[in-house]
Amino acid sequence: MAELNFHLDSLNMLGNGICENLLRYNKETWCRAYFNCDRKCDIIDNNMCETFNAWILVARHKTIITMLEEIRVKMMERIGKLREFADTWICDISPIAMKVYQDNMAQSMKCTIKWNGEYGYEVEDTSLRVVLKHCVNMQAQACTCRSWMLKGIPCAHAITAMHFKNLDPINYISHWYHKSTYLKAYSTFIQLVPDMQMWPTSTNPTIEPPPIKKMHGRPKKKRKREETEHPTSGKLSRRSMEMTCSNCGGYGHNKRSCPKKARPADSTPANASYIQRCGGRGRGRARGTRTVGRASTPTTSAPTAAGRGRGTAASRGRGTGSGRGSSGFGLFQSSSVFTSFSVSQEWSLMVVKRGLRQIF
Repeated sequence: MAELNFHLDSLNMLGNGICENLLRYNKETWCRAYFNCDRKCDIIDNNMCETFNAWILVARHKTIITMLEEIRVKMMERIGKLREFADTWICDISPIAMKVYQDNMAQSMKCTIKWNGEYGYEVEDTSLRVVLKHCVNMQAQACTCRSWMLKGIPCAHAITAMHFKNLDPINYISHWYHKSTYLKAYSTFIQLVPDMQMWPTSTNPTIEPPPIKKMHGRPKKKRKREETEHPTSGKLSRRSMEMTCSNCGGYGHNKRSCPKKARPADSTPANASYIQRCGGRGRGRARGTRTVGRASTPTTSAPTAAGRGRGTAASRGRGTGSGRGSSGFGLFQSSSVFTSFSVSQEWSLMVVKRGLRQIF
């Protein structure tokens, strides 16, 4: 319990309210300090079920009989391999339990012991950043760190007390890790099954498969992850991250919605009112000869109605006069004469001029 409080204090330094939200859940399901000591297992995750689910992933997507047959064959082969694995043990204790025992043995070298003269021992553990003192009772085979009672393997404090009394700690490992118990778990074999064509014919009604309903999108084969679970590979999730603006460096908005973003200047031309009065904006340059297609000076007479009428008098580029205005088509304005063509007359004039260009 003291070690739990030490880690909770370290966790609480990361932010306010973290430990309070964690302790709302049932502590007997995730905290080893509250586990039942009758079961010699301290596993707190569900990886065994997830591993088995991934092991039969290919068979799960097949029909029922085929799926069960493939799972049966896989289990039959696995039981045989695990029974052969017991022959490779170098002692009567499983290799995984021996690895935990050796780690505890190395940790016991950093402990100091004080004996009360009967069955009790005070052991100071200096392997952590904070020196902790635990009490070991050899008669009850218990330690205040609860590791010995949870796993069934003597902890570092119990091993220190056993060495003090010249006892062999390997004799105090629980029988659940012995080879005889291991072989009992795989003592039942899966019997052989002939081919499906040799099965006896059943008189029961045929079981039809359920109707196939095609769902939207691609079928998912991966399990659904928790909200706080990060992917094992690829890019990290940007969930719960605060948005940062690249324009002003502020938080809570991006560059598009930045309040300090410079607004674009008004693109309305300065002579918009004059263009509107003249009927639009003329584009291009005045074409034709001086007497045809371009307005002459105010002292000359008005030109004939043969020009295109684009641009003001004696100007090039974008003029204020328009070839297409509100008063009709083909407007041509001189200093004192205003001539208007109809649509058909202007179109005929343009065809004639194109023909003359091709000839000359």
